[in-house]
Amino acid sequence: MEAYRDPENPEMIHLIDTVHQRDQIINPSVFASWPRHYWLDRSGNYLISEMGLGGAQVFDTWTATPITPKFQTHHTLDSEATQTVHLHSVELPVDTIQRIIELISGRKMLSDGGWVALPIQRLYKEWRSLSVSHPRWVGGLPSKQVDWHRQQADIAQRVRDWFSAAFHLEKLNQLLPEDQSVLLEKRYVECAATHAETQKTGYIHRRFVPPPRNPSTPKEQIDLSSFYTKPNVFLERVDGRGLPAGSQVLNGVPFDIRGEIILNGKTGKWQRHSMTGIPIQSYSRAIHLLHQSSQAFSLPMGEEIARVSIHYENGSTETFPILRLIHLQEDWETVELSGAEVASLMITTGGDPLRINRRMYHMVWENPHPEWKISTLDVVMGETPANYRLHAITIEAP
Repeated sequence: MEAYRDPENPEMIHLIDTVHQRDQIINPSVFASWPRHYWLDRSGNYLISEMGLGGAQVFDTWTATPITPKFQTHHTLDSEATQTVHLHSVELPVDTIQRIIELISGRKMLSDGGWVALPIQRLYKEWRSLSVSHPRWVGGLPSKQVDWHRQQADIAQRVRDWFSAAFHLEKLNQLLPEDQSVLLEKRYVECAATHAETQKTGYIHRRFVPPPRNPSTPKEQIDLSSFYTKPNVFLERVDGRGLPAGSQVLNGVPFDIRGEIILNGKTGKWQRHSMTGIPIQSYSRAIHLLHQSSQAFSLPMGEEIARVSIHYENGSTETFPILRLIHLQEDWETVELSGAEVASLMITTGGDPLRINRRMYHMVWENPHPEWKISTLDVVMGETPANYRLHAITIEAP
C-alpha cells in the first residue's frame, strides 16, 4: 500500500494498492481538518493523517473512510522532525539533573513511567538547595534573577495571572528593595488579585475579570470601569512584547486598556444600544478613541456605526459620527482609513495558537470649544446591524 498527495489537487490523497491494482481517493470532505502530513502503519491497513496543532485522524485504507474522529496527539508524525535530535551535554551527576528536571516540571517520575505532582513546599526546598549548590542552573547572579522575575511578572500580568505576578514581584522587591516602582506595582497586582477573587470563583474565570484601575493612572485616561460590558481578550504587541492590562502607549497616546464597551445594532445579541453619562469633567483640546467594529463587514463605506455626543458644563452639546471604513472597521480588515490610525496588536484568547494579527483603530476628534469644560460623553448606536466596541478614551489637555 502506498499513499501520495494528488499533484493537481493537493486536497486529495491517493491510496495505491499495488497488489490488487486499486487507486482509492480519500474524499477531502471527510477530513476533520486540512491534513499536513500522512503516514501508513506497517501493515498498510491504516493511514494516519496529521492535522495542525497536534490533531490526527485514522483512516481505513481499503475503504478510504475515517474510522476515528479527530483526536489530540502529543507527538509529531513528521519524520524530518524526529530523525535528528541534538542534545547538549551537561556535566552534572544524574541525580542532580533529575532534581533540576523535577524542579522545572513540578513533577516526579515514577519507576513505572508515570509521574506525580510535587507539593509546593518540596519544590521551594529544592529551589533553595539547588540555587546555592548549582547557581548556574538554578537561580544564578542577582542581575539575571532580576531580569527573569521581571520577564515572568510581565507575562503573568499580560494574561492576568495575578497570583503568579505577585510572586515574581515579591521576589523583585526582595532583590530591589530601594525601587519604589516595584513596590507600587506589587501592591497594585495584589489589589487586582483580591478584586478577581471577589468577582469570580475558579482560576480561569478570575483571569477574565477586568482588573481595577491603577491609582497612578492619569485622569486624562478616562476611567471606564463601571461601563465595561466585557473584559478585553489577552493582548500582545505585534513585535511579541507583552501588553499588560492598564495604561499603555499606542501611536504615541496613553490609553487605559482593561476592558471594552460593546454596543449592539439592530441584530445585536444583547440589544444594548447606548452608553450614556461617561464622566469626563475636564477641559480638552481633543478626544482620542480606541475602538473597533464587528458584524459590519457587509456594510458600505460611510455607514454610521455610532454617534458620540459631547456634553459641556454650560449645557451645550457637540456630536460627531463614527463611520465605517473611515474611522474604524473590523479588527481583521486592512483597508487604509482616512479618519483613524491603526493600532496593531496580536489579540489572543487564552493563548490562541493561531496568533492572528488583529487591530484596534485610533480616532481623534478635535474639540471646537477647548475653552468649555466637558461634563459627560454619550455613545449611541446608529440604525445598523453592526456592533461598536470601545476599548479606551483619552482626552488631550488644551
